[in-house]
Amino acid sequence: KVERDAGSAGLIITDFVDAGEKTRDELAGFPQTFAALLVPSKESIKLSGELTQNRKEFAVLLNDDIPDLNYKISPRYSSGRLRNSIRAIIAAFPNAIFFMIDNRSSIYTSPVFPFIRDEFKKRNITLLRESSLTGLNGNGAEQIDRKFHSLITPLKDGQQKLIRVNVDDFKIIMPEILKLIKVGYKFINPSLIIKNNADQKGKAEK
Repeated sequence: KVERDAGSAGLIITDFVDAGEKTRDELAGFPQTFAALLVPSKESIKLSGELTQNRKEFAVLLNDDIPDLNYKISPRYSSGRLRNSIRAIIAAFPNAIFFMIDNRSSIYTSPVFPFIRDEFKKRNITLLRESSLTGLNGNGAEQIDRKFHSLITPLKDGQQKLIRVNVDDFKIIMPEILKLIKVGYKFINPSLIIKNNADQKGKAEK
């Protein structure tokens, strides 16, 4: 019965860049798919290529901590400089499955955000809010596993969920992912869930 009714989830790792090369290689070799959330930088460009080679996905997060001046976005910038940064970001990550804004950042809360949002919209790119993802967090492995199960097991056939998780917690749930797959739950490319949500939104607006 579980196999007939089980839904699917897409996993997004938030701090992939900071994990260290050994851990990143371990995660890239994990047989199930996920997406890494990358902040624009030269290092992130390199990692995006490595993720694609390992059949993993990536998304791009805009926040206050973008280190590279070519991609940096600041409320103090002129519209021209903001536009150049946005163009550079989009060009640097052409295979990103989505672009996301940290809605706790000064960028998001500043008067320039509508301009930033519209610049992406002109290019048919919707900026998702980071808070729109369901977060997995807890204290200790047992609590993380329990929370993970509470997010996944209620999903029925046809239901999908995007889950945000940091590297340490992802390593904890890796064995649980494989166990859940054995009883019928599916872990799919996050891009499929994004597309499905967009399609449903488009139908609702017609």
